[in-house]
Amino acid sequence: MLMSIIQKNIAYKISDRTIEYCSYKVMKDEHLRKNAYCIEYTQGRLGDYNDWDCYISDNEQEIVKFEEEIKKDYQNTIVPQNAITISITISIDFLIEKKLETSQVTQWIRRTIEYACFNCGLGVVTEHVAQTILSQSYFKYNSELNILYSSKLTEMLQELMEPWGINFSDSRNSVTIS
Repeated sequence: MLMSIIQKNIAYKISDRTIEYCSYKVMKDEHLRKNAYCIEYTQGRLGDYNDWDCYISDNEQEIVKFEEEIKKDYQNTIVPQNAITISITISIDFLIEKKLETSQVTQWIRRTIEYACFNCGLGVVTEHVAQTILSQSYFKYNSELNILYSSKLTEMLQELMEPWGINFSDSRNSVTIS
């Protein structure tokens, strides 16, 4: 069953001098002429990556009620987002060694940034302004986003790109956030 996403959202609340979040996706699928609805959600302290839970129903109103409970619990607190630039630099030698194409790496980086931001409560990336620079010695990906900042983001991006063979313990590669 492949569900289509109807909406993605993040709700916030402030408690005990910390910001807590609940990221959620409302999805719908039609299977054997019957609709199925789902809300997947994760919650925790801002910047923490937690497991996802899921609630599935064939009744859309149950999903709506569940979403309303999230909004009620998180009070739709507005948390100001900042303009942040994420720069990822990867050595051309490293790309050649790993047989990675820059177009493939660009897609991986883009999806990783969107995934990391949403799954840690930092923001829903709707506009992703990115610039790629290719020189003889390096490939650089610069992305400007309006999200919440977390010191954990650099580490998370590095960890999420490691399975693709992009190793940041190699001094030729780096992630910086400003």
